[in-house]
Amino acid sequence: MLGRGLIFAVMEHNTEQKEKTPADLFLQTLRQATAPMHTQLEENAISKSLMNPGVSLTDYAFYLRCMGEVMKVYDTQVLPAVSTVITDGANRKKSRDIDMDLDFLYMNGAEKKETKPFVGFMGNPSLPYALGYAYVIEGSTLGGRVILKHINQALKIEQEGAKFFGGYGAETGKYWKDFLQAFCIYILSNKGEEEAIKGAIDGFSDIHRHFTQHG
Repeated sequence: MLGRGLIFAVMEHNTEQKEKTPADLFLQTLRQATAPMHTQLEENAISKSLMNPGVSLTDYAFYLRCMGEVMKVYDTQVLPAVSTVITDGANRKKSRDIDMDLDFLYMNGAEKKETKPFVGFMGNPSLPYALGYAYVIEGSTLGGRVILKHINQALKIEQEGAKFFGGYGAETGKYWKDFLQAFCIYILSNKGEEEAIKGAIDGFSDIHRHFTQHG
């Protein structure tokens, strides 16, 4: 934890060296508002099992199966809802990667456990709200790269079986920056900060609730 704390300290120090832009201030407020829900999701038993030194193929497959239900909604509902702002949504769909990973894991001995459908992103939300929801999913792609390294070491899984956590490969950072730029420009231009934050909070909360009901 010390190392992580030092990283954040350096980031904060560097940020203070230049005047913060409206986008910087908005993202800071967004991160602060969602921090409790973010931590809660990371502390979920299924999420924590992935970083366990003794993680099994079944643990890994079960996580992917639970997340796969979330991604079905992301691909079919959230991305279409934000398509006027996030115009490369076709490249951001993730359900197929999860399906391919699961096929590989089940062929190699992982136990298949049933999951419940994801219930979230209901009704007809505003575009800022939908963008806030998308922020949660796109942000998780960065964290996935950390999990990928651990899974590779613990389960000896390389590219096959780890497509989902591979994110956008070498362009993961670029995809995230592109998302943040389009996100912030739209939200700040349309005074959608409050709705975007609500969407992000609900995104974290809905996913946490989904995982909690499975273990």
